[in-house]
Amino acid sequence: MNNSILIKESAASTPFGSGVDNLWNALVAKRAALKQSKRIETANFAATHCAELDLTPDAENSLIWQLLEPLRESVSSWNADHLVLATTKGEIDLLERDIRYNTLPSPKTTSLHSLGGFLEKASRFFGIPTGSLVSAACASSNVALQRASEMLLAGKCERPVVVGVDLASKFVFSGFSALQALSATNNARPFDSERDGLLVGEACAAVLLELGDVESARLAAIAGWGEASDANHVTGPSRDGSGLASAIRNALDSAGLSPTDISAVCAHGTGTVYNDAMELNALASVLPEPVPTFSIKGATGHTMGAAGTLETLVCVKMLEERVAPPTVGFSSPDPLATGWVSSESAKIANGAVLNINSGFGGINAAIVITR
Repeated sequence: MNNSILIKESAASTPFGSGVDNLWNALVAKRAALKQSKRIETANFAATHCAELDLTPDAENSLIWQLLEPLRESVSSWNADHLVLATTKGEIDLLERDIRYNTLPSPKTTSLHSLGGFLEKASRFFGIPTGSLVSAACASSNVALQRASEMLLAGKCERPVVVGVDLASKFVFSGFSALQALSATNNARPFDSERDGLLVGEACAAVLLELGDVESARLAAIAGWGEASDANHVTGPSRDGSGLASAIRNALDSAGLSPTDISAVCAHGTGTVYNDAMELNALASVLPEPVPTFSIKGATGHTMGAAGTLETLVCVKMLEERVAPPTVGFSSPDPLATGWVSSESAKIANGAVLNINSGFGGINAAIVITR
C-alpha cells in the first residue's frame, strides 16, 4: 500500500438538488440557479438575485443546519475520525438576528455564535469525535482539503471528512455590495468581457479522505496541493496573478507533476473584473498552452466556504466523464480567456486536473486531482 490520498466518498447539496450528478447535469445543460432571492431583503443592494435552497424560516436555529441536513446521513455513515469544517461565516444568520433585534447576549456567557461554537455543533451533528475549522475566506475549502491531507500523512487521523458550507445571507450581500463586487445586471458571467460582478450562492459538500493504494480509489486521488499569499491588499488580488501562480507551482511540485500534465482547470471564476483577469494571468504564466478552463459560479453563484469542496467533486466527475463542462453565463470572451474558457463542453485528456481558489487577504490555494 502506498500513501496516495484517496477521495473515498462524497456528498453534496446545491440549489439543483442533492448529489453532484444534479449539479453536473445542470452545468452541461448550461442552467443557472440564480433567481430573485425569496429569503433576503435585497432592495438596498446592487444585486437582487442569488442561488439559494428552499429553507424554512426558523426562529431559534441557524438555517445552516437545514442546509447541511441532506449530508447528515451519508457523512454519519462514513466512520470518519476527524471533521475539517470549511466555512467563512458559519451561523451568520443568528448573529444578524441578534444585531437586528438588539438581543446580543453577554460576551461573558456566550461565544456570540463563534466559529468555534459552530464546529462543536457540527461535530455532534455528524457524530464525528474530533474536529478542526478552517476559515480562509473564499479559499476555505481548498485549504481545508490540504489540511486534511497533511493530517493523514502525519498520522493524526485515518479517515478525515472535509465539509464545506456557507449560507447566502444579508451580511454577505451587504459586504460584497459595499465592495461594489455584486453584478448590477444580476448575471454571473465568469471570464466574459461583459462581466460586472458576482452573485451569491449557498451549498454544502463533503469529501472523505483515506490513505491507500491508488488502484483502490473509488473516485479519485488528491495528488498535490499548494498555497501562497499575494501580500497585495485586504480584498483585491495581485493583478499579475503572481500569488496564485506560486500556489499552482507549489501544487505541481507537491504532486511531482509538470505543467504539461494538467488537462483541465476548475477555476475560481467569480465573475468580477479583477479576479477573473488575475486567474487567467496566473494560468498563462504557469501552463505552456491553454487547456479547458471553466467556472461553476455562473450556475451556482459564489458559495464561499463551500466552493472548493463542491468544485473538487465536479473535478472528480470531470475526470470520470473526461469532459470539461461549459462555463454558464459565458458568451463574449475576455481576450485573456480566448482558447481557455468556452461556452461549450470540451473533451479532456486522461491526465490531472487543477482546482484553484482565491480569497480575501490575498490567500490562494491550488489542488491537483487525478483519476
